[in-house]
Amino acid sequence: MLPGVEAASFSELTFNEGHWMAKLWLKGVPHTDTNARRFSGNHIGAQYFKTMGLPIVLGRGFSPRDVSRSQPAAVVNETLARVMFPNVSPLGRQFSLSENDENDFEIIGVVKDAKYESIREDARGAFFVLTGTQLDGFSDLVVRTARKPEALIGAIRTAIRAEDPNLAVSNIATLSEAVDRSLIEQKLLARLAGFFGILALLLASLGLYGVIAYSVARRANEIGIRMTLGARPWSIVSGVLRESLLLVALGLAIGLPAALACARFVASQLYEVKPSDPWSIGVPAAILIATALAASFLPARRAALLDPLITLREE
Repeated sequence: MLPGVEAASFSELTFNEGHWMAKLWLKGVPHTDTNARRFSGNHIGAQYFKTMGLPIVLGRGFSPRDVSRSQPAAVVNETLARVMFPNVSPLGRQFSLSENDENDFEIIGVVKDAKYESIREDARGAFFVLTGTQLDGFSDLVVRTARKPEALIGAIRTAIRAEDPNLAVSNIATLSEAVDRSLIEQKLLARLAGFFGILALLLASLGLYGVIAYSVARRANEIGIRMTLGARPWSIVSGVLRESLLLVALGLAIGLPAALACARFVASQLYEVKPSDPWSIGVPAAILIATALAASFLPARRAALLDPLITLREE
C-alpha cells in the first residue's frame, strides 16, 4: 500500500458513468416477467465499500475469501432490500440475474443507499457482486487517500506501471470532480439565473431611484415649507424612505405570490431546495429591501439638505 493511501479497490462503474441494469429473479419464486424487478448493478472489489465510505447497515461486506466461495455473494442497498424483502431480512436470500441461471447469488449484507449516477437521482435499488463472480475485467481503480488526491496521482501511475507496463491509465479524476461534471448543466443554469437576477435587481434599483428622485423634485416646495415650519432633516429622510418602502412592499405583495405560483415549474431544476424554501424567498426579499433603501437614500439626503428659502423663491 502506498503511503497516504487508506484503501483501494476496483469498480466496473463509478459515479456519473452510467449504470448496469439487470433483472433479479428470487430463488423459490416462479420466474415470470411480473415478479422480476430491474435494479442497478455494479461489479466491485472486496474493499470497494470501505474505499467509497459506504457503511454496511446489516450483515457484512465483501472479504477476499468470498471470491473463491462455492456460492457467489452479493450485497444489496437499503432501497432494494426494502422493495424486494419488505417484511423479512434479506440476509441469506438468493437471487439470479437471468431466468435460466442456476448460479444464484446469496445476499450477505445491506449497504447504505448512495447516489450512483447523479446527485439529483431518486433513491434506486442497487446490488453489488464481487470480482470473478459475474463479469471479467474492470474499468476503474478507486483509491481513498489520507491527503490531497492530486499529490498521489504520480505515485499511483508508477505503481500501476510497475504491476503491468501494458496497462493503460487514463481519465484520472477525484470524486469531487466527477460530482462537478454531473452538475455542469445545473451550474450553468444557476449562473445564468444569478446573472439575470442581479441585472433585474440593478434595474429595479435604478427605477426606484428615478421614481423617488422625481417625487422629491416635485415636492420640493412642500419640503421647503415643512422645513421652514421646523421639520427636522431626519424626518424628511424618514418620510422619503417610507415612501420607497411602500413601493417595495407593494411590489413584494404582487411578486411573492407570483413566484410561489411559478415555483412548481422550476422545482425540477432545484437540488435539495424546496420551491417554498423560506431562505430562498426571504433572502432575496431582504436584499431587495436593503437595495431599495440604499437607492432611496441619496434622494432622501438631497431632500434633507434643501435650503427652504431658495426652494420657496424658486417656486
